[in-house]
Amino acid sequence: MKVYQKHRSKFIISTVALVVIALLVISYLSFVNKPLSKTSDQSAKTTSTSKTAQSDYSSGGTHSQSTSNNSTSTAIDKGGQTTDTTVNTPSDQWSTSKSGVITVKQPVLNSILKSGDTLRGSSQTSSINYTLADNVSGLISEGTLSVVNGNFSGVLSFTSKGTSGQLSVFTFDPSNGAETNVINIPVNF
Repeated sequence: MKVYQKHRSKFIISTVALVVIALLVISYLSFVNKPLSKTSDQSAKTTSTSKTAQSDYSSGGTHSQSTSNNSTSTAIDKGGQTTDTTVNTPSDQWSTSKSGVITVKQPVLNSILKSGDTLRGSSQTSSINYTLADNVSGLISEGTLSVVNGNFSGVLSFTSKGTSGQLSVFTFDPSNGAETNVINIPVNF
C-alpha cells in the first residue's frame, strides 16, 4: 500500500508541475504575441475601403511579394545611375537599415514625393524591393530595382490621392521569403 501511495504522490506532483509549466508557456506566448503600444499618430490610417488599401501602413508590417499585375505603378529601373547630378543629399539625411545593408539617399524623411522623382541609394545585395503607400488608397506603387556596382536608382511612377504616405525599401530572404533590411520612410504628396 505504501508503494502505491508513493507512486500516486509522485504522479500528482508530476501532473501539477506539468500543468504549471503549460500555463507558464501559454502566458509567455500570449505576452510575446501581443502588439506593442499603438502609436498616437493617427495620420497613417487609410480612409479607403478599396481592396488595395492598408489599414495601417506605418506599422512596418510584412509586404507580400507581388505575383499579380494589379493597378499599382512601378519604377523605371536606372541600374544605379542617376541623370540628375544636381541632387546631392547630405549623408546625415540618408536612411540606413539597422543591418547597414541598404541605405536610401533619396527621398529623405518627410520630403514631398511626386511621380517622376527618383528613389536612389546603395545596397550590398543584388536587388532591392520597394512599396509606396498613401493615406487614402494604400498601395500605389511597388517594384524591384537592380543594384549595380553597389547602387540602385529608379524613377517612381504613381498616382496618389493622399497627402501623406510611406515608402518602404527592403530585401527578401531567399531561403524563406521573409523581409529583411527594412527601411520605412514617411513621405508627403
